[in-house]
Amino acid sequence: MKQWYYLQGEIQKGPFEYREMIELMQKGELFDYHYIWSPGMESWAMLAEVNDFSRDRLALLIETQGKGADAFLRRDSQRLPVNISIFSHNNEGFFQGTCTNLSVNGALVTLNSPFILPSQEIVIQFCACPSNPVPFKVQAVVVRKHVSKQILHIRSGLEYAVRFLKIQNAGHEIIDQLVTRQIGQEP
Repeated sequence: MKQWYYLQGEIQKGPFEYREMIELMQKGELFDYHYIWSPGMESWAMLAEVNDFSRDRLALLIETQGKGADAFLRRDSQRLPVNISIFSHNNEGFFQGTCTNLSVNGALVTLNSPFILPSQEIVIQFCACPSNPVPFKVQAVVVRKHVSKQILHIRSGLEYAVRFLKIQNAGHEIIDQLVTRQIGQEP
């Protein structure tokens, strides 16, 4: 069984089995930007750059229920692909972006800032559009930052997974309607 290690600052943690690494990711203790290593690797590499932990590999693992898939937390609510313009701030900066995936508990958003970190709280303003007739705000915490190999600058757009902490009343109703309507249309 392959053993994995990761660096937290200058401290080496491990060894961990693959399933345990997934659990650490799910708990928000291990992120795409942490450096990991396993015997057989030439050097330490960012988790996001290791094929065993690529987004595609993890998605396939969940889909096929492969070995280790039971380590993933099960979502309590359905996710809905959307395209809603958003504005956000974290009391240090103001960011534009897009919400691309929505559930009653959180969202996947792309923001034009590479500087937001996991565990930071942000406020998101969902703009009015055909699928969202009334603008609303949510307070959220960033639970995951998707790493990019692009050269980043102040306006680089990165994906962030956020969990909602507080939703404006109108937002609760709109999200419920959007998700329920989409789920009702699925075969």
